[in-house]
Amino acid sequence: MKKAWMTAALLAAVLVAVPALSGCGGTDPSTAINNAIQNQKNIKSEHADVNMTVNVQGDLSALGAQYKDLLPLSVTIKASADADNTDPNNPKAQGNFSVTGLDKVSTLMDSNTAALIGALASIDFVVVDQHLYAKINGTWYDAGGAQSLGGLAGGMTTGITDTSTSGNASCFQNALSDTSKFGASQILSNIQDVGSESIAGQNSRHFTADINTNNIITQLANTARDCGQPEAAGGLDAAKSQIAGLFKSLKADIWVGDDNNLTQVKLHMELNPQMLASLASGLGGSAAGSEAQALTGLSMDLTVTQSQFNQSFAITKPSGTIVPIDQLPLLGQLGVGSMLGGDTSGLGGLGGLGGDTGINVPSGSL
Repeated sequence: MKKAWMTAALLAAVLVAVPALSGCGGTDPSTAINNAIQNQKNIKSEHADVNMTVNVQGDLSALGAQYKDLLPLSVTIKASADADNTDPNNPKAQGNFSVTGLDKVSTLMDSNTAALIGALASIDFVVVDQHLYAKINGTWYDAGGAQSLGGLAGGMTTGITDTSTSGNASCFQNALSDTSKFGASQILSNIQDVGSESIAGQNSRHFTADINTNNIITQLANTARDCGQPEAAGGLDAAKSQIAGLFKSLKADIWVGDDNNLTQVKLHMELNPQMLASLASGLGGSAAGSEAQALTGLSMDLTVTQSQFNQSFAITKPSGTIVPIDQLPLLGQLGVGSMLGGDTSGLGGLGGLGGDTGINVPSGSL
């Protein structure tokens, strides 16, 4: 799974770079970007709307008749949340999450799995008092401790957290805020100011930019080395060309308000099917590689709109009956309820809503 962690780290660094692209009118782009990187630390609460669409093109009919009409496939994920990290020891969030477009996929699953996916396609959630609560099929469930969900609740500074020592976590976070390492001139190119627009009621400058994946990987490797992870650094260096080759293109549109806050960002990623097939073969064997080789196109569009910066939100524990998550009937039918154990510590990756991503990178896993 080493290459998968490398790709996760790369995407985390991209999400560091893009929200940083802001600045007042008249300021040259690089200076505005670097100033905004520091400004992000001052945002302790916000509202965020997320829309992500994944489009898959190809022909899987050779894998079996049941796959003939699976592609093209378009899946849309939407989320809306109020996030508050004013108290880092008690991050809070509330919102909803939905997924559409999985109808084709669910027909290939057994009835229990399809029912679970249907139930999870639209949920409400609350993070408070170190707990994650989720409303599924009209019932509130307690998913247990949410120690690693601080990113979901805000913080507005993206970090790669090494789980081996807190010192490494701090080292990575400080490096990702260092404009001499992850500033505009290091990780972005062809930055263009294309005018002004109103985003969520905020007058905003619109920028476009290309994202330099090679430089991001280099900087991540240097950071890993500086933070005492030479093995991870060596892995990134060795796989640099393969990781960068996953992306046919990686572009961003960014809107920045007059108050120097990010108001909206759009990422457009196109993956290289051939490189994806090679990666899939390495991770999942020949079957996974064959499926990936049948793909002719894979792209993702991600839009994050942010507003209500540093405002107060009334985020409280849901009222009424709350059931432990391991009592969710569908989980029991699948035999995975005991795997959760009432602990959501593995859900740190949900922190992509504008805050600390909480990406937990186990020591030596890169």
